[in-house]
Amino acid sequence: MGSSNIFGILNIGTSGIMASQIAMDIAGDNIANANTEGYSRKKLIQNAMYRKDAGMGAMGYGVFSSKVERYRDEYLDTKISKTTSEYGKFKQIDMGMTRVEDMLLEPQETGISTTLNTFWNTWQDLANNPHD
Repeated sequence: MGSSNIFGILNIGTSGIMASQIAMDIAGDNIANANTEGYSRKKLIQNAMYRKDAGMGAMGYGVFSSKVERYRDEYLDTKISKTTSEYGKFKQIDMGMTRVEDMLLEPQETGISTTLNTFWNTWQDLANNPHD
């Protein structure tokens, strides 16, 4: 057995240990945050490392951690995102309308609606009594 075979076997073991360490860290995060509001569990996606050899076919070289995914409900995530976006839009509209109300002194007795009502009532009085 050559030294390259021994190192290859050790590398396979090392990659397995490293992948397991990452998986344990993620499991620890999941346990530590089990009661945290808004936290979603994570899972580790692992893939085999291998190479194709012309004489021997595919040869395994251990495992690698390709990514971390969260257990989430995509429908709820989409709904939350849409609702949050709509909330922001309507909040901006409300802030704009509040500024307009402030500029027009609404709703107050000296506001524009009171002034316009007086104006139109005066025209109505004129139409009802044109010779006055």
